[in-house]
Amino acid sequence: MLTVEQVQLRRRAGHVEIVPLTEAGREQARAWAQAGLAVARAHEGLPRAALEEALAAALAVPDDAKAADRRLALACKRLLLDACDFSVPDGEAPEALRAALFSAAATARAQQRFARDEVIAQVARERGLSADDVERQLFADLSEAHTTSKLDIADAGELLVRLEVGQVQAVLLRATRLDVTVDGTPAQLRALLRAAKLHQLLFDVELAERGVRLTVEGPLSLFSSVTRYGLKLALLVPAIRACRSWRIEATVKLRRGGAAETFVMDGESGVEGAEPGLHPIAEKLRSDLSAAGSAFEVAPAAEVLRLAGTGALVPDLVLTHRDTGEQVFVEILGFWSRPAVWRRVQLVEQGLPFKV
Repeated sequence: MLTVEQVQLRRRAGHVEIVPLTEAGREQARAWAQAGLAVARAHEGLPRAALEEALAAALAVPDDAKAADRRLALACKRLLLDACDFSVPDGEAPEALRAALFSAAATARAQQRFARDEVIAQVARERGLSADDVERQLFADLSEAHTTSKLDIADAGELLVRLEVGQVQAVLLRATRLDVTVDGTPAQLRALLRAAKLHQLLFDVELAERGVRLTVEGPLSLFSSVTRYGLKLALLVPAIRACRSWRIEATVKLRRGGAAETFVMDGESGVEGAEPGLHPIAEKLRSDLSAAGSAFEVAPAAEVLRLAGTGALVPDLVLTHRDTGEQVFVEILGFWSRPAVWRRVQLVEQGLPFKV
């Protein structure tokens, strides 16, 4: 995932904005993407260190290049590495191999007959390996030695899309609060709410003039540093962008020790996508409550529970009693804060006409 240092930002009219790529910048990014993809495909099966070195050469910028070009090159490299799968090479566990080698070396030193090549050859014979195998596997668990095994990206066009998404995600990792207003088809809105629930984000929802408005607590309002919650917030961006039209207003802290600023961005896309599934906790609860002999039928909830003039809840599951038809809604909070919990309690106390 990109960092905010790899995003070209500008401050205008009291807001922070992402500087859109110029046509020349887009062509440069496409060229770097194509070159980087060729390098990554050529390095399948080779160590990560070799891939990183080759990418640095392929995406090199002149010494006198603009800062924006340097950021763009670094962002493309980061996205290409993120698109690769890396694995530990097959062979004996490096920890066990190191332990055996260091033990043999210590014994050889104690007997005043230490010679590096002889110690490696001895350990290789004992374990049925060649000396080259021992050298190769000794530190195979370090990231730079991991093998490039798969590239999860189709072409340069897909990398440019990931660049656009990644820039927004990088900024939102520094958010204390996020307001999202979206307009879309029922399927798009349902997918957005389901994605927010899947990632267990803390949010309030209300009807807007068109579509819905989500207010999401950002990672920096809950934690002193970016955590898994921040990553889950960033993962909401594709679902936002999939709506027919959308606008983001976020309070962000982009500078260490600096004041909070307002980040704004809007757009239109409306590409229909598959609806996210249930969070594993909700899926497990659904499975347990659907066991044979259960008095309830259990299904994913597909509606927003509203109390006029007060607020709304987005439950995960709806339980329907098989005999009476009575319904009970279940909302699961993974990450939580005291205000988020009490907002829900107060909503019920104020007369929410549903069992939750």
